[in-house]
Amino acid sequence: MDKCTEIDAATATVQRTALDADPTNDTSPDTNDQQNYGWRFWLVIASLCATSLLTAVEGTVTATALPTIARNLDSRELYVWFVNAIFLSR
Repeated sequence: MDKCTEIDAATATVQRTALDADPTNDTSPDTNDQQNYGWRFWLVIASLCATSLLTAVEGTVTATALPTIARNLDSRELYVWFVNAIFLSR
């Protein structure tokens, strides 16, 4: 066993002993600290989920239609600006 391994093992033993001796180190789950979320919390979460879903769908539709838009406007090299204009206009 080399010196580094001995030092690491000794440090781990000291840390484990200190954690076991500390009465404030309670790692058991406390069932009294559970928080009940109200209807407002769940409404906000549902709204964020719906917004994220709609944004993803809109991005997918825009990416699919982008070649047609660029072809109709004869501006294939400026396709990035079309997506930005669509997102900014909504």
